[in-house]
Amino acid sequence: MTLVVTSEITDEVHVHSDPEVSIDVTPGQTVERTFTIDRPGQVAVESHETGATILQLVVQS
Repeated sequence: MTLVVTSEITDEVHVHSDPEVSIDVTPGQTVERTFTIDRPGQVAVESHETGATILQLVVQS
């Protein structure tokens, strides 16, 4: 999968998969990260700075 993140703040976005993926972002920057999630289920994507869940990915086999 490819995740594209644009942020208004300096932050570290965490994809709580196995292994975990971290994406560093700065204001106004768009970052694109491609990775594989092998386990089916829901995967939270969270802001490290705010602790908020940004989205939930649904991984199907």
